Amino acid sequence: FTKVHNPASVDTIARWIKTTLQQSDRDYTEKDTHFIAVCLAQNAGAGLASILSKGN
Repeated sequence: FTKVHNPASVDTIARWIKTTLQQSDRDYTEKDTHFIAVCLAQNAGAGLASILSKGN
């Protein structure tokens, strides 16, 4: 177990999601990536207003 010094940045989490999707058997689109990021945010307890404020 490695102690974490700082919380993961948005860019780091985005890279983790993209890498995981690239390693899967299915071809994912950018829309799929956005959908998965929203689902992960909801599961982590982010509110709808917070999620919508981060959208493009």
